[in-house]
Amino acid sequence: MAKDVTRPPSASSLSCRTGALVIDNPGLREVGIGTADGGLAETFPDIVELAAGCRFSDCRHEQEPGCAVRKAVIHGTLSAKRLENFLRLTRELAFEQEKADIGLVRFEKKRWKGISRLAHGLRNLKGQ
Repeated sequence: MAKDVTRPPSASSLSCRTGALVIDNPGLREVGIGTADGGLAETFPDIVELAAGCRFSDCRHEQEPGCAVRKAVIHGTLSAKRLENFLRLTRELAFEQEKADIGLVRFEKKRWKGISRLAHGLRNLKGQ
């Protein structure tokens, strides 16, 4: 008779001197940004504060005229690397939101298909 010797998976972590945290969690394929845009404002409060001074409220901080964030990079009060990280995470967040929206559309389509089938079945019963 065979004996099961497997152990349940357990997470392990490693702290780095830089403050980074490496997490190994067996069974978890990837960790993403999800659709939590509030975390972006908490992570980059300096950029959010600077963005309030942009000429346009929908400024993407890329090539728009009157961008206070780009101006801060030019004047050296904001690191270009920090802005680059902010923009990369902003794009990733937009992508994840779009994926979530597509999933929601798919879910709604499936839901209405079920409702339509139910209504069709009820019509058939009523006609008998």
